[in-house]
Amino acid sequence: GDWSSDVCSSDLLTVERLLVSEPRKGVFVRRPAERLTKVGIYIPRDGWLDPSQMFLRAVVAQLDELLHAHHTDHRLWVDPRHEPNHTVPWTPLVRAGQNGEIQALISTTADLGRLPWLQQLPVPVSYLGHALPTSVSFLFEQFWDLALRRLRAEGCRTVGYITPHRPLQTGHHDQFLALCQQHGFP
Repeated sequence: GDWSSDVCSSDLLTVERLLVSEPRKGVFVRRPAERLTKVGIYIPRDGWLDPSQMFLRAVVAQLDELLHAHHTDHRLWVDPRHEPNHTVPWTPLVRAGQNGEIQALISTTADLGRLPWLQQLPVPVSYLGHALPTSVSFLFEQFWDLALRRLRAEGCRTVGYITPHRPLQTGHHDQFLALCQQHGFP
């Protein structure tokens, strides 16, 4: 065919990300990206059974909905061992990563002091709540904003904030008070 139509076709395929152009090397066919189809969600038994961990269970429920909506198979892996045993790899989860039962893992805890073996799994691991390179941290300001809107819509007139952290250490206290003021709470 016509050389100009070949160039246009090549450009179109590059735009469609089917070809990769590398300067001074050439144009190459891109390998198809593997679709994430099997995800594990890891939670220690103690955290799952603790009545104070309702927020954590709500996060797991939201992950379930999100993964289901994306047609991604997923499984909740509740580690049946008590906390002192968490420093040792949990064999069923390690095997699941090795034999392809899961392609990735979401850990509801980033306490690597107790769970250092999670970083050694043969699949990518994302952590909930701490500032690790592969973690997802909470946006407290967004959380409070949504909560305060909802409380205001429900007719609530006063709110409180209970935290295990010293407010002045985290800076959350001032952010929370500013949002309360913004939403009309005394």
